Amino acid sequence: MSIEHCVIIGGSSGIGLATAKRLLSPAMKVTITGRSEDKLNNAWKSLGGTVGKAAFDATKPDAVRHFFDGLGPFDHLVLAASGGRGLGPFATLDLADIGSAVDEKIKPQLGCLQAALPTLNKAGSVTFISAVSAQIAAPGIAGIGAINGMLLTVVPILTVELKPLRVNVVAPGVIDTPWWDFLSGEERQ
Repeated sequence: MSIEHCVIIGGSSGIGLATAKRLLSPAMKVTITGRSEDKLNNAWKSLGGTVGKAAFDATKPDAVRHFFDGLGPFDHLVLAASGGRGLGPFATLDLADIGSAVDEKIKPQLGCLQAALPTLNKAGSVTFISAVSAQIAAPGIAGIGAINGMLLTVVPILTVELKPLRVNVVAPGVIDTPWWDFLSGEERQ
């Protein structure tokens, strides 16, 4: 039995960590990454210390290249890096937050894929994590919807351009993750 290797960018919490838990098996080696060493170590421990881990900031292109240059060949890439900007009523939305969110989510996800291409198995897969905010009409999500919509737009293009590599995007609904920690307990419910 051959063992495949999945790298999860943003694997220290939320959807990235849940993905690592789901994929971890005798047939799948998993490596998680995150920018906080403490958070990454806690995630690693929660996975039984059986996964690879690397602390680096995915918004820093040199750190991303350094990670992938040292990683070696692997089979699957999950891009779960995220930011927390772009929420709020459009009338008062700080439009600079959209640019900041592009820097925190879109550029890191695309930059990680670009850096991974030389060693990513061409018969493997890439999964981007977007969000349902790109597909629904609801007050207060114009900014974050635009950000997540960028991923929904670019993935079909990458699917054609990077064949035979499989490129997908997942746009989950509202999921109870630490991303929502800025809300009070009552608001979160």
